[in-house]
Amino acid sequence: MRWQLLKSFDKIWVIDLHGSLNRKEEAPGGAGDKNVFDIKPGVSILIGVRKGLGSDTLAKVYHTDIWGSRERKSEILFSSDLQSLACSQIVPESPHYMLIPWDYVTDREFRKGFSLEDAMPVHSNGIVTGGDRNFVANDQAVLRNRFGDGADIEPLSYRPFEQSFLLNDPSKLERDRSEVMDHYRLGDNIGLLTSKAFNDVDFAHAFVTKHPSEAIFLSGTSGSNAMNFPLWLHRKNDFEKSTPNLSPRLRSELAKILGRQPEAWEIFDYIYGVLHCPAYRRKYRQALSIAYPHIPYPASQDVFRDIGEKGEQLRRLHLMEEAAIGDAPYPYHGDGDDVVATGFPRFVNGRVLINKDQYFADVPQVAWAFQVGGYQPAQKWLKDRRGQALSWDDIGRYQKIVKVLAETDRLMRSIVLPIDGGLVAGTSTS
Repeated sequence: MRWQLLKSFDKIWVIDLHGSLNRKEEAPGGAGDKNVFDIKPGVSILIGVRKGLGSDTLAKVYHTDIWGSRERKSEILFSSDLQSLACSQIVPESPHYMLIPWDYVTDREFRKGFSLEDAMPVHSNGIVTGGDRNFVANDQAVLRNRFGDGADIEPLSYRPFEQSFLLNDPSKLERDRSEVMDHYRLGDNIGLLTSKAFNDVDFAHAFVTKHPSEAIFLSGTSGSNAMNFPLWLHRKNDFEKSTPNLSPRLRSELAKILGRQPEAWEIFDYIYGVLHCPAYRRKYRQALSIAYPHIPYPASQDVFRDIGEKGEQLRRLHLMEEAAIGDAPYPYHGDGDDVVATGFPRFVNGRVLINKDQYFADVPQVAWAFQVGGYQPAQKWLKDRRGQALSWDDIGRYQKIVKVLAETDRLMRSIVLPIDGGLVAGTSTS
C-alpha cells in the first residue's frame, strides 16, 4: 500500500498526531499526549498531491509530528497550512517504504539474521474461538458439563501461566488452525510463541508452549497476535518419523558456523535466548514492530552455547518445570476468605495484596511489573480472578509465577549477544 501511494502521488505530507493509547505515547520530554479522537490507535493525516498522470519517480514525502493535548493539536491544525508546518523531508527505502522517519541502517542489520518465518516454515496465528467464554475454561469439568462427557477437551495455552482448556471442535471454532495445532495433538512437542508485528510499547513478545495456543496469548492489542511455531512436525501415520520444523538451509548454515550439526532443541533454545536478550529487544524494537523476528547467526560456538544454555533455562522456567523453579519464597499471610477483592491486587512495599487483609510477601518489584508481550502476568493472573477465592493450589502457583518472573529478569540480564561487531550485555529488561 505504501509503495502504491508513493507511485500514485507526486508529493505526500504526513502529519502524525500520535495519541496512541496502545503504545502509551508521551510527548518528547515526558509531557502528556492525547488522541484527537476517543479511540486507542494513534492518528495521522495523509495529504497526497498529484499533478500529472504519474511517473516512475516516487513521491517526495514530508513528515511532521504534533504532540500534546487534543486542544493544542486542533489549534495547530486549524491555524496552519502545509507551508507553515515544520515538515521534514524523508526518503522511504525498500523494502518497507515507510512514511515516517525510519532507521534503515539498523533495519538492514536486523535482516542479516535469519527470519523465523523462513527458518520454521510451519507456523500460524493462534486459535480464534469466536466465543472464549463458551469454549475456554480453566476447569475442564466446566466444559464437560456444557458439552457432554464425549466432548474433545484439550489443554490450551490461553494466556501466560494460565492452565486453560479448550473445546476442540472445528465445526464450532471460528479458526481452529489445525494445520499447525495438530502437531501438539499427535505427540509431545514444544513451540515458540512470538509476533510478526506488535503495537505495544516494547517488544516482549516471546514465550513457549507445549499445547495449542490462542491468538492473543501475548497481547490483547490489535496487530500483536501470537504466532505459533511448533518445533516438531508429527505425522498422523505411525510409520512416518517426526521431523524438526527447521529449514534445511538454516541447519546447513549453522552446521558450517559451528563445525557440527546442532540438535533441533539446541537451535530452539538459541532462538529463545536471543529473543530474551534486552539489547536485542531495544536495538531492533522498530524493526520488530512490523516484521517477524530475524535472529543473528551465532558469532562462534561459544556464543551459540552460552545463549542456548540461557534459552534452555528460560524455556524450562516458562514451562513451569518444578526442578527449574525450585523454592518460591513469597509467603502468603493474613486471615480472611482468600477472595481477590474489587480494586485488588495492589503492590505495596513488596507485598501483593489480594484484599485488605491478605497478601503475598517479599515480592520483587521487577516480578510485579514484568512484561510478557502486552501483559504483566503477576498482575493479570490475579486480576482475572477477582471475585474468586484462591485455592491452596492457586496460592502455590502464584508463588511460582513470581519466582519465574524474577528468575527470568535475572537470566535476561546475563545474556550477552554480539550486535554490530561488539558484545552487548542485557543490562535491563525495560
